[in-house]
Amino acid sequence: MDATKEARFKALTEELAALLYSETEPEAVKTLEVIESAIRGHRLERVGPDLGSFLLPQVAAQPVAENESSKALLDD
Repeated sequence: MDATKEARFKALTEELAALLYSETEPEAVKTLEVIESAIRGHRLERVGPDLGSFLLPQVAAQPVAENESSKALLDD
């Protein structure tokens, strides 16, 4: 990632963190354990699905041979 993209990524991440923090109950930021749980919840409920959705149309458009193995399975 070039420096411009890295800076943009950092700015967006900080903005997202601030937004998620504002949507988190105050008692969910008192200990490391509940902070981790709150972050995981936000990631699973809000961030993950939106990040993954941009790939779905691209992956769905790619033809896959019936016997072709997933490259993810080969990376072990």
